[in-house]
Amino acid sequence: MTSSRKNNAVWINDEAFGALDLIENQIFSKFNRLMNEKEANEIYETGFLAGEPMPYTFVFAPHGKRNQETIKNASKGDHIELINGGKVVGYIEVGEVFKFNAEKSSQNIFRANEAAPAQQSQSGELAVSGEIKIYDDKLAEVRKLIEEVKREQNVRKVSAIMLTAEPFNRAHERLIRMTIDSSDLVLLFLLKSHGADEMMSFSLKKRRAGVLHPKLRP
Repeated sequence: MTSSRKNNAVWINDEAFGALDLIENQIFSKFNRLMNEKEANEIYETGFLAGEPMPYTFVFAPHGKRNQETIKNASKGDHIELINGGKVVGYIEVGEVFKFNAEKSSQNIFRANEAAPAQQSQSGELAVSGEIKIYDDKLAEVRKLIEEVKREQNVRKVSAIMLTAEPFNRAHERLIRMTIDSSDLVLLFLLKSHGADEMMSFSLKKRRAGVLHPKLRP
């Protein structure tokens, strides 16, 4: 899908798109939208939101003159299109526009990836809150698949492993096999490194993980 209203759109990189998708699918928290100023301030002051621990705020302040102009002119209820890789990948339904607190940027989920190049982690002066809608949501499809497997196989114990695995060695293999043996379902999260920190391509790590067990479903 291409945008027909480029004056009402923001351009985002892959990292921002991934974070928005995770927020909408409630992977980080029960909270599934971009936060307003009051909600962000509650987290800065208490570390909680509505009784739930929240180490990061979901404050979206995309960098760039064009993006900031779009946010500046937005009104409540507007739909701001999200453009990634030249395609419209979703939209934000605007709640409110407010000034981004740069002093608290380290507590922003969009600044959490310290390995990203500096230009990718810059923030603008204005932030926008609101509901998120991602089109062609593959993450939602994965969640649906997991629920189907749990139901069909009467899964009782689910385990999760999160690995950078660079390099993928015998200790990782043993950990994964031991977890598989003691669980009904194992979710394996392979983390992608960036720039100079990348010692092994993500596709190679994924293939290596597939060798460990014939029932691995990517």
